[in-house]
Amino acid sequence: MTATGGGVADPIVHSMASSEGTGCRLLIVEDHPPDAALIVARLRRADLAASIRVADDRATFEAALADPPDLILCDFALPGFDAFEALDLLRDRSLDIPLIVVSGALADDEAIECLRRGAVDYLLKDRPARLVSAIQRALDDHRHRTAMHRSEAAFRDRAGLLQAVFETAADPIVVVDDDGRIVELNSAARRLCETPVERPDGAQDHAVNMLQDLFRRVGRGDSTRGEVEVEDRDSGRRILEYTADRGLLADRHLVVLHDVTVQRALLVDALERHRLESVGRLAGGIAHDFNNILAAIVTFAELALAEMPPDGPGRAEIDAILHAADHASDLVRKILAFGRQQWLQPTVVDVRDVVDSLDSILRRPLGSHIVLAVEATHVPATVFADRAQLEQVIVNLVVNARDALPDGGRITIRIGHEQVGPETDASSVVPGRYVRLEVIDTGTGMDTATKARIFDPFFTTKPQGRGTGLGLATAYGTVQQLGGSIAVDSEPGQGSRFVILVPGIEPPEPALAEPATEPEEEAQGAASGRAGGSSTGRDTRSPETAEPPTILIAEDDPAVRSVLTRILAGGGFRTLVAADGLEALSLAHGTAGIDLLVTDVVMPGVTGPALADRLLDEGRVRRVLLISGYPGVAPIPDLELDPRVAFLPKPFDVTMLRDAVTGLLAS
Repeated sequence: MTATGGGVADPIVHSMASSEGTGCRLLIVEDHPPDAALIVARLRRADLAASIRVADDRATFEAALADPPDLILCDFALPGFDAFEALDLLRDRSLDIPLIVVSGALADDEAIECLRRGAVDYLLKDRPARLVSAIQRALDDHRHRTAMHRSEAAFRDRAGLLQAVFETAADPIVVVDDDGRIVELNSAARRLCETPVERPDGAQDHAVNMLQDLFRRVGRGDSTRGEVEVEDRDSGRRILEYTADRGLLADRHLVVLHDVTVQRALLVDALERHRLESVGRLAGGIAHDFNNILAAIVTFAELALAEMPPDGPGRAEIDAILHAADHASDLVRKILAFGRQQWLQPTVVDVRDVVDSLDSILRRPLGSHIVLAVEATHVPATVFADRAQLEQVIVNLVVNARDALPDGGRITIRIGHEQVGPETDASSVVPGRYVRLEVIDTGTGMDTATKARIFDPFFTTKPQGRGTGLGLATAYGTVQQLGGSIAVDSEPGQGSRFVILVPGIEPPEPALAEPATEPEEEAQGAASGRAGGSSTGRDTRSPETAEPPTILIAEDDPAVRSVLTRILAGGGFRTLVAADGLEALSLAHGTAGIDLLVTDVVMPGVTGPALADRLLDEGRVRRVLLISGYPGVAPIPDLELDPRVAFLPKPFDVTMLRDAVTGLLAS
């Protein structure tokens, strides 16, 4: 193994065993070649595996640092260069390389200064026995120091990561001591604890004071999991779930809070939706039976009325029965609207008439301390909408206004017209003619945050247990379906104004009565209009045959079955009557030439649609009239598009049944 001076020599490699079992790279900084050779010879005798380079001046030393060695043996004094400068270069370049000073003579103050500047050891050239052990110790210390620095850096990185997670966590995290005092908290916890809260006495508090009891219980070890409520001035009551970890440190405990207000609201809403669905199904079942009863009441009353003279006794009572039945039918429709199972029947309606018909319903829950006023235009305010949906919107708005008037006040319903043009500030609707409906109250009003969420589903400012937060959301969706818009203008203490725009239409022209050609036709029409008399049978009979049309009736309700039989048989038709679908199939297979099947939709055994589909396919009937008192039940898709099939909901009167039968037989 040789070493050359006067520059950086080629690596000098000699395979020798070392304490670590691997070689090291040494840099000898020495301007006296014999001294460098002595060091190399000493390392060879010690069997130390090393790759050695030699530098003899500052320039070659700096060049050698481009490929940093594992250890440097540096003479104290070289021409124009010394160990102090070598140590300063390593510091300036942030090179962590152990350097051992080797000198022929070194004063104590010089040795101390070398150690102060970063040398790991110093040796005298006339005492070479310590050279190998000093090198091995320096390399071992450096490896241990490097490993420790890496561990410290990894710890700092992990601590920084944990601190970043701690600070950026969305959930509030608080560290408390045994006495429940806050030691540290993250950003979310600071925001929570600094939240201002209005106390019942009007004074302001902060959420941190409402959480102090929780922190004390955690500090004592009385609680590790549960929930706590905090009042928020802006968003109201907040529900926080907490989990405490008492194993963080001996006297430090971690409390993690999670806001579950939205989840609880969604859970309550899911339960409320389930309840409403159950009520809706119950309402649908009640409506089915009730509509059957109403159908029998209406038709029997009309038949009885048709047989009475105009001034006959009992006529006024029967009129009262029919009027009450109309109200009962309207009540069923409202129940179905509540249960969201009503048939949607858009018609031309005047908003003024809708509000007028709701007058008693709207005033009843208001009480004497609230005044309800209606200001309506004298021009018809007609729209094309489902009347029940429109009524629901108006009722929801009035009830909402009532709740904003705990101490009384005034609610005004204003009906008018508005022409929306391209320049109008109403970007939510297309230009055109609209009916304007306003519901104005003098109540508590709303702040900006509440107005921003007033139409959100399940958002409510009412206490728990009062209101589902669906009323205004339903009104918003209904108005949007009608092609209109709904907006609110409100300020705290200044009341609220809800403005609805619904596309307006021209009211229909009143029909002009055509003069009767003969007096007998007028009398005959009046009779058929009430009771569907014998003229129905005569009108629908074919002139080529003497046989009346044959109608197969399938109805499981005895009262409705009796009504259908009496009206149709009394109209001159030949009737076959079955109490269910199976009996109807038996009658149909034993009878040829059935002109019309009148069947209930929901029946035991075979349903009405299945019965109709089978008999139409077999060619045993020409036409089908499906009837049902159950909401949402209509012909099956294949029959719904079949021109041979019509649908009639219960309750129906004599005229409706007569028109449906006549239309089908004539088609």
